[in-house]
Amino acid sequence: MSIPRDWWRSGPVRDGDYASFAYTRNPDWPRRRRIASYRATLDTWIRDFDGYHAEGLCLTTISHPKVIGTPGRAALLERWIDHMTDAGGVWFATCGDVARWWRR
Repeated sequence: MSIPRDWWRSGPVRDGDYASFAYTRNPDWPRRRRIASYRATLDTWIRDFDGYHAEGLCLTTISHPKVIGTPGRAALLERWIDHMTDAGGVWFATCGDVARWWRR
């Protein structure tokens, strides 16, 4: 079973916004800022979730420890999880959980 991830969203620019925590050594991009602020990142995550939730879709995430593994980013992730929990009707599941659900 494969739970798809939107790989096209992992690019440096998506819908005119910087991808979350985007970094590049090229000085011409992004202008003025190489890493998205926590506020901008949380806003993007919340808007993505809200859109998926409104449509009843499955939102998948990938959080690499080398990217998310700082105290500030961990706190950001906690705020995002709180937002999703508060929305109600959300199932937090591992790939194994989804596979078992699908087989029923």
